[in-house]
Amino acid sequence: MDSFRHWGSKAIAPTVSARPYWWILPLLIYTIFRAINVLMISLASQSEVIPASQDLESLGYFVTKAGPAPPGYLTTVTNWDGQWYWQIAEYGYPDRLPRNSSGQVIQNEFAFFPLFPILARALMSASGLSFPIVATTMSILLGAVCTLLLYRIVLRNQSDTLGALIAATCLSAFTCAPVFLIAYTDPLALTFVLLILAAVLRRKLAWAALLLMALAFTRNIVAAFAFFFAVLALIEWRRRRGQQRFVGYMLLSAWSASLTLAWPTVVALKTGEAGAYLVSQQAWVTDIALIAPMRFIQRYADVLGGPLTATVLAIAWIALVLRLVTIGQPDTTLRMWSLTYSAYILMATNWSPNGLRYYLLALPVCWPLATTELSSRRARVAGTAALALLGLLTQWWWIRYVLTHSVEGMSIP
Repeated sequence: MDSFRHWGSKAIAPTVSARPYWWILPLLIYTIFRAINVLMISLASQSEVIPASQDLESLGYFVTKAGPAPPGYLTTVTNWDGQWYWQIAEYGYPDRLPRNSSGQVIQNEFAFFPLFPILARALMSASGLSFPIVATTMSILLGAVCTLLLYRIVLRNQSDTLGALIAATCLSAFTCAPVFLIAYTDPLALTFVLLILAAVLRRKLAWAALLLMALAFTRNIVAAFAFFFAVLALIEWRRRRGQQRFVGYMLLSAWSASLTLAWPTVVALKTGEAGAYLVSQQAWVTDIALIAPMRFIQRYADVLGGPLTATVLAIAWIALVLRLVTIGQPDTTLRMWSLTYSAYILMATNWSPNGLRYYLLALPVCWPLATTELSSRRARVAGTAALALLGLLTQWWWIRYVLTHSVEGMSIP
């Protein structure tokens, strides 16, 4: 099959702009936003409150190495999941599932995928630097790579430099884009997502298959690609453009589905317990058997005036999210990714302020601005500037009330 025969280095990335210094403007945009975010995090960290030791477990707050009080910048950007990745990078995974005195599995490292801490550990060993320095530097650099990849994808698809710059700006202005400074897997996962999409757009499906393997050990989202490729296969079948792409997409859908078992299988072999990964996840979400909308309806049925009201709100939220991530997107492949991935996140993850960061991988670009739908360049630039300012305001909210643990905090990630 021709789709699986092309293995050249050009398979992954779209064609680069003919201009030799095409990367300067998107990187400048990224750098400006991240510099502002550094100031925001530094300011917010001065009033951050570290929970008392007896409250850590109930709040889901795990500490590998305690930081100063007030925490400061580096402690803040390695909080929450970052502490778990630090633990894994320093000490690896345990040989068995940790349990409390009642025999119940407690929160543990196996809920976190290994590629990010493995890379961090390798760089720590090579450089002699600490996890906070290495992990956050990785995130910053990977965020820059994501910005350039998105820029190139949009530029190749639309041949519109302004649209590509607007897409890069929207990504950097997204509410949770400060995660590009934090010791989380989001930047690494988004890098793989963009590389996979670039490979698919260029019909280099073998490269997509290889990249999916790396993603399977980075973040639990390969199931979304199973749905994505199934939808693309259905589109190809309906368009009747030949069997080659249809078969290729179906194979990738099956491959993605099988890869959802990759890390759970490793965990099972490591611990000797077949369901070790699932019970590790249940230490965080006890009602994991329910899809997220059902958990929302169940949680707020009484508060919101009954299950019917909660159901209506849940449906409205789903419709709003799916509309926002796809509106104005002219490319079928990118639109179907944003749609299927967002649907997966809506079904699989709790609806909370912290969960907003998962939508970074849905490519939250204001496509009506990034495309030529608006004929006026001035209107597109003005709209993007307004969106950037709004984005900075929401980034401060996310940093102050979600990332940092404050007395008046709205959510615990």
